[in-house]
Amino acid sequence: QSVSGSRTIYNLTQTTTFTLSCSGNYGSDQKTTTVTVSTPPPPPPTPRYACNTNTWQCYETSSGPYTSLSSCEANCQPPINPPTVTLTANPSVINQGESSVLSWSSTNATTCLASGGWSGNKSLSGNETVAPPVTTTYSITCTGAGGSATDSATVTVNTPPQNFDFSLSNSGDITVTKPLSGSVTASNTITVTLLSGTPSSVNLQQSGLPSGVTAADLFSCNPTCTKTNTLTISSSAPVGTFPITITGTGGGLTRTTNYNLIIQQSTTPLSVSCSASPNPAQVNQTVGFYSSVSGGSGSYYYSWSGAASGNSPNYYRSFASSGTYTAYLTVSDNAGHSASTSCSVTVSSRPSPTLTFWADKYTLYQGESTYLRWNASYVSTCTASNGWSGSKSISGYEMATPTSDTSYTLTCSGPYGSVEKTLTLYVITTTGHNLSLVKLGRNLSAGDRIYSKTIRLTPGDVAEFYLTVTASHKDLTNVIIKDTLPTGLRYMTGTTKINGIVQPDTLTTTGLHLGNLNKDESVVITFQALSLNPGLYLSQTNTAEVSADNEESVSDNATITFGLVAGAATVRTGPADTLKIIFLISTILSLILWYYLSYNPRGKLLLIKVQDKIRNYNLERLRRHLK
Repeated sequence: QSVSGSRTIYNLTQTTTFTLSCSGNYGSDQKTTTVTVSTPPPPPPTPRYACNTNTWQCYETSSGPYTSLSSCEANCQPPINPPTVTLTANPSVINQGESSVLSWSSTNATTCLASGGWSGNKSLSGNETVAPPVTTTYSITCTGAGGSATDSATVTVNTPPQNFDFSLSNSGDITVTKPLSGSVTASNTITVTLLSGTPSSVNLQQSGLPSGVTAADLFSCNPTCTKTNTLTISSSAPVGTFPITITGTGGGLTRTTNYNLIIQQSTTPLSVSCSASPNPAQVNQTVGFYSSVSGGSGSYYYSWSGAASGNSPNYYRSFASSGTYTAYLTVSDNAGHSASTSCSVTVSSRPSPTLTFWADKYTLYQGESTYLRWNASYVSTCTASNGWSGSKSISGYEMATPTSDTSYTLTCSGPYGSVEKTLTLYVITTTGHNLSLVKLGRNLSAGDRIYSKTIRLTPGDVAEFYLTVTASHKDLTNVIIKDTLPTGLRYMTGTTKINGIVQPDTLTTTGLHLGNLNKDESVVITFQALSLNPGLYLSQTNTAEVSADNEESVSDNATITFGLVAGAATVRTGPADTLKIIFLISTILSLILWYYLSYNPRGKLLLIKVQDKIRNYNLERLRRHLK
């Protein structure tokens, strides 16, 4: 017997297993079947869009704020910046009859339109001069895709006081003799006199000045008033008579006054001298012939003959044999004046002992060290004294750490005689002082390497000065140093240096600006000067002064002595003359303390005067011999 049939099952939502069991007389049976229900895929997502604000392009993204590309593109546009405009008047306050300049500029605009005191289309930026008779406001409106912007400027016109009038006058012509170098000043007085009405400001201007002449600004004043008219006349100014006009403007009125600037040529006579160094010299040793010129007019022109030649201020050469050699020098100026001189050098074949002795630094802090260095020739032994002691090698170096100002002497001897040099190290004591200055010098023409407080020079020698400025205990602001040269020295252009770097040529005139110095900072200033004829003063003082905004100024000086410098005489001397000089000097030294002569400036000056007398004695002997 069989059983069969079917059944429909609806709305299956998940996989289901069905079991059918059948039984009969002969037993039972069971079958199982599984119906698998598949889940349908989700519907596709609706696309969305966003705007890239760098490229202003739309792109598709699941999280974009726009549901369609068209709506994104409609809103994805770069922003439109609003326009801007600025308008200024310069000056903004004027007197009647004067003018002002309107200046404007705009951004993000395509057109500009003026209104108020002016009208019409204007460029997007520009300038325009206006001269309103009364106070006037000017406006400008600039328009662009982002809208429009407006700015205004007012020009205020001062109404002149009723019946205002003034006159302008000066105290007369300015006559000045122009300098051979540098500059001089001269002045007259400008007077503005009120004639009527209420005083109004009068602006003063000057015209007609020749080249090489500058004037201080006269500015303005309310009459009746006076102004000092100061002119600066440089050595490059031309000679002649120049009409100068002073113009006064105020209250809508203009007045003028005139004077003559008369520039005269210097009448200082031309003075020329020369010297040879070293003197005496050795065979094949380089000798310098140095000129010294003052007075005259304009530029100098040099002509050497004899033992020297060429057209330079100085001449250098050596001699192959012993003897006395004379150089002749003629100098002329732009005015046609000329002057001549001569100088001689004695050349010997016998070598003389030489010694160079110097220090790496000459000014030290307490506890600071420096090296002493030396080199000698034609000697066999060297001995130290004063601040050090003992035998030393012919050349070498040694460290020194002085606690106070200390002098070091080195004496070297050999078969040809002896030579001695002394140098001094200066120790800066900072206790109680925030700003310090040490001034030293040396004679470069004489081959000096030692800086000291006293410098011996003859006309034509080149001196080098060494200044150390130190800030102690605190920072210093706006530090300025000025070195006033005495009449026997002339500054050499281009020689000023700070820590080895060339500086402007203002140290000996208006002063050299060092800027700000930090606490415990030091700077070293060096410069050179040419020795001139000292006149009646054989000893002169060279003073330097340093100042700062937040500290009192300090000064220091070096002494310049003019006369015989060892090896610089131009009179020929023989062995007998040399013995007389040595005998006289030895006699004087035996009567005066050695320390006084070596370190006291007055003692050094005394020694110079004695040497001058010896030189004059030899000159007189030479004159009698020539007769």
